[in-house]
Amino acid sequence: MTKAQVFEIAYRQLAIDYNTTPEALRAGGLIFTRPAMNPGRRVYSDKLPFFEMVTTGTAAVIMAEEGLWPALREWAGDAEEPHWLMEFPRMRRLAEILSPYGYALTQTFHHYLPTRDFEPVGAPEGFSLRWLERREIGAYYPNESWPNALQAAENPARPDMLALLALDGDRPAAMAGASADSPSLWQVGIDVLPGYRGRGLGSLLVEGLSHEVARRGAVPFYGTSLSNIHSQNIAWKCGFRPAWVGVSAKKEEFPGRCVSPENLVRETFPADTRGRVLKFLACLRAAGAAFERCGGYWAGQYYWMVSYLDEPVFYLLVNGTGDEARFAPLTVWTDDSGSLWLEDVPLDGREKELCLEHVDVCEGCGSCSGGRVKTICGREFEDVCRTSLRFADPGGEELELLQRLAELRLSDIKKYKEI
Repeated sequence: MTKAQVFEIAYRQLAIDYNTTPEALRAGGLIFTRPAMNPGRRVYSDKLPFFEMVTTGTAAVIMAEEGLWPALREWAGDAEEPHWLMEFPRMRRLAEILSPYGYALTQTFHHYLPTRDFEPVGAPEGFSLRWLERREIGAYYPNESWPNALQAAENPARPDMLALLALDGDRPAAMAGASADSPSLWQVGIDVLPGYRGRGLGSLLVEGLSHEVARRGAVPFYGTSLSNIHSQNIAWKCGFRPAWVGVSAKKEEFPGRCVSPENLVRETFPADTRGRVLKFLACLRAAGAAFERCGGYWAGQYYWMVSYLDEPVFYLLVNGTGDEARFAPLTVWTDDSGSLWLEDVPLDGREKELCLEHVDVCEGCGSCSGGRVKTICGREFEDVCRTSLRFADPGGEELELLQRLAELRLSDIKKYKEI
């Protein structure tokens, strides 16, 4: 297989992975695409990507939620060439853009493609070689000894297909493994145990394994990190050359505990809604409300309980993602725990009408024990969530109503606390 054919196969795969076309990659420049999980993609996660970026040097693809595009276009706008997007100062700014959404950048992953044919190898002096097929690799799971050659456990989405093991007598010394990340591209990884490094085992096993992968009709590719010089040297010695660099974003388990909702609103909300939302939050602060980040079901989101005298008033979700993306950019839930204050709340006709339009019917999300019968503004409803009212992406009229509801809830709490 020629170098041109190898790169054509890789570009077709990258086009599937990043929701673009091989022609766009060859044309070069900056390409924005929507997140997709296309058939035939390399599967590294079962979740729809929030942000992923790849550069081939002449082209860069940014696959991201459309809400990020304005900030990302500004971020990338003054880069002279696509590959400059991966430089550290610019990546630091990228991390700042993603952080308000609860995402953090992964490391950059550097990928190499072969530029020559591989040769079969024999056992070096003092060692023997053993081939392991997929069914035999299963004996090594759960795997902790070979983190680069094999996956931690059986992974049907991109199975470990083949491995080449070097043995010192009966003692394993090094292993190269290949996973079928896609039908046409198999990723090669290598581990050499500490006592056997510096003897050429790494390059020998990678050479031999890559030869067998190619013989079976797939293109071997090699992945490593920017700082792993030894691994890069193995790649170069075996005829691999740099082909693309990728980076993605992962959901933080408990992102930015000390981040305030005000900062998120300032950094991510459009100008036409930013002021109204900040005014609403300022009114809550001025009334003495406290804001506390929530864990449990909501630990991976920017979700706050707004309380007064240790009693809940509202819950706020800013820039919900994943299953909660439908509640972006802002959702406010009321809380009437332990009180009947919403049954006959002193509101005018339009305000009551708005409340009835926003009754929060339980959807079984798991954040509470389920729905119940409630009376709201004089009307009985079945299967209502504990939070009673939900305002998703509230407009000006709804935010004014929420301020009024906050006043009434604080008054109810004071009465309850006998203050």
